[in-house]
Amino acid sequence: MLDISTLAQTDAAARDFARTLNAGDVVYLIGQMGTGKTTFTQSLARELGVSDYVNSPTFTLINEYPLDSFTLVHMDLYRIRVAGELIEMGLESVVNDHSIALIEWADLFPEALPTATITLTFDLKGHDERTLTITRH
Repeated sequence: MLDISTLAQTDAAARDFARTLNAGDVVYLIGQMGTGKTTFTQSLARELGVSDYVNSPTFTLINEYPLDSFTLVHMDLYRIRVAGELIEMGLESVVNDHSIALIEWADLFPEALPTATITLTFDLKGHDERTLTITRH
């Protein structure tokens, strides 16, 4: 379990985690609102080489960031109500061997998603203590 209560801690955790990723990885981001999923994703994207501003795709559902050797795909399933919407949003066309997929709120539809290679579990303990647990599958 990692302490990601500060931005510096989040950046350090994202930097270390980025070094372990490979094209084809599917990363589930699990945790309640306000636990740091998007902040971690922003730090991770910067570390991977994304120069664009990274925001949560709450309304667009999928944001893609093409890089030299893979595409970073950032998905947010919070607004999805039924699993069939995942097919409509083009999930199968963006999650592949040439992408690293980060899927926020993946716990809402695990049966309809590609199998995770890594799960990141974000927790909020008290008012301002945030932790991250990384589980590799």
